[in-house]
Amino acid sequence: MDKIPPLSKVKPRAIMVVGAALTLVAGCRSDPAVDHPCGPSSAGPCMLLLESRHHYGSPHTSWFFIDTAGNQYKYETRNPDLDLVIKAMEDWHINAQELAGIVRVAQPQGGRVPMRDVRRALRLVAQAKDANVEELGGPCEDWLRDLHGFVFDSRAQAQESVHLQESGCGILFEQNTSPAAIEVSQWADDLWRHGDHPRRPH
Repeated sequence: MDKIPPLSKVKPRAIMVVGAALTLVAGCRSDPAVDHPCGPSSAGPCMLLLESRHHYGSPHTSWFFIDTAGNQYKYETRNPDLDLVIKAMEDWHINAQELAGIVRVAQPQGGRVPMRDVRRALRLVAQAKDANVEELGGPCEDWLRDLHGFVFDSRAQAQESVHLQESGCGILFEQNTSPAAIEVSQWADDLWRHGDHPRRPH
């Protein structure tokens, strides 16, 4: 079983990437906890992070996701018309029923993410919610990656998507400009890609 890298408790500018872990070098900070991340009446976990990977022009998509209990899953499909994640994300929300349906056909992946890291990721995504997303480049004919975090939307009674990062060919196409988004994106890279961080285009 792969070792789960810890989510650092520092600002992104104070993070040094070493192998598959984020090394704390300076700048500690504390953030308020996210109360009721799935809503006050929720009886179970909800979506926390969701990453899609697909090859340019291919119908095959792999989805990797973590729920707020720290469970990791992988869901794959070769038919976009039957893709449960695409269907759920039509309104940029995923509710409890939709998540349950996805989990039923998904495969568990790796170990459970420690709750201290789940709580930290929840805080970072909440901080990134209202930040701008900077467009840096265009798609390439290679594997593409799109990363979203989720926060509870009381009006929709579902988890609302927060776009964090899009990349391909090892280059960033879009980046949420919040330092919190950059930090949680780096952690997701380490968790699922073992330190293969996309770079900004020249």
